[in-house]
Amino acid sequence: MTAFLLVTLVAFGASSLAGHVMVEKTRREGIRATQRLKSAVASQLVLAKQIDALSNPAELERWARQSGFVAPDAKARPSSKNEIVASR
Repeated sequence: MTAFLLVTLVAFGASSLAGHVMVEKTRREGIRATQRLKSAVASQLVLAKQIDALSNPAELERWARQSGFVAPDAKARPSSKNEIVASR
């Protein structure tokens, strides 16, 4: 009977310790996951602001003018040179 009680107590102690270890491991993984989530949300906000800035129509037009792009549907401007190409 004493051997049974001893085995029971050892088994209970070991399973209790193992359960606590698993719960602590899960708690720490949850904390790390929360930290990763906060970091990802912060990065997402930065990227969202950059995308908004890049997709702003006024900003796009300013960049296009600065880079020398001309819209294909824009009015044609007359040339500053007056050259005669052909005459009769």
